Amino acid sequence: MDRLVRYPLLNTTLLFHRIIPSGVTTPMEMTVDDFAKVVVRVSQYNRTWRGQLHPIVLTFDDGYRDNLELAVPLLEEHKQCATFFITGSKYHHSDPFWWEQVPLITSQSTRDWLEIELPNKKMKCDMRTQVGRDRAALAISKSLRPHRQSVITKTLCSLKDQVGDLELFCPPRLTENEIRELASIKGMTIGGHTEHHEFLSTLTPTEVSHTVNVNLDWLEVLAGERPRVFAYPFGSRASVAGHVFDSVRSCSIEKAYVNWPASIIPNLDRYRIPRKVAT
Repeated sequence: MDRLVRYPLLNTTLLFHRIIPSGVTTPMEMTVDDFAKVVVRVSQYNRTWRGQLHPIVLTFDDGYRDNLELAVPLLEEHKQCATFFITGSKYHHSDPFWWEQVPLITSQSTRDWLEIELPNKKMKCDMRTQVGRDRAALAISKSLRPHRQSVITKTLCSLKDQVGDLELFCPPRLTENEIRELASIKGMTIGGHTEHHEFLSTLTPTEVSHTVNVNLDWLEVLAGERPRVFAYPFGSRASVAGHVFDSVRSCSIEKAYVNWPASIIPNLDRYRIPRKVAT
């Protein structure tokens, strides 16, 4: 984070997920104090270079409530714009993300072993120590990522059945009213991020278009206009493929963001705009 504050990349789009009050952070989190330092530095850079180079663009993925409660006040204070790529639909907008559930399941397990059966492999995870539980969470998450939502849901149900009673304290996501509030704030843009945060390269072109459009339809009702910007879930090179770009383009999206870093250059493909994860 210190390097990011001191030497922001030229012509860069930065990606954030959660902004938390304080404490130890994960790769998907940044404390509000650290975020404030980034916003100040970005504000200084954008003010200095305005009209000469592309500004540093701030984006947030997934749609966490802390974006509205903690990030937006700082953005408004320093007159910075941001885009919020929100996952969900009318019927699926408050469910915990699967990658948040996995470590909670493994940490609360009292079993010595957890067994998982995926279409391409079987896993048996040693849960007898804390190290084993941590390794299990990473291994399960990595194995689930490239699978369809139906496989992920089935696997989570199996894990929960094996573990028994669970307490799932997952970070709250934006409610529909909060999305309306966010969309009404000057300088804040709402973007699409699919219905279920799928690994899009595993879907057919028709399925990609469906999950993108269902998400955009829902956000259009809340924001008052249809989003024209989009961020690919996960955003890695493995999670997108040629047919994914084409399907997203067919949904009347004007710009789409990936999650690999690079500078913004002239004639850049606007459906492959790079982002740098802000850590």
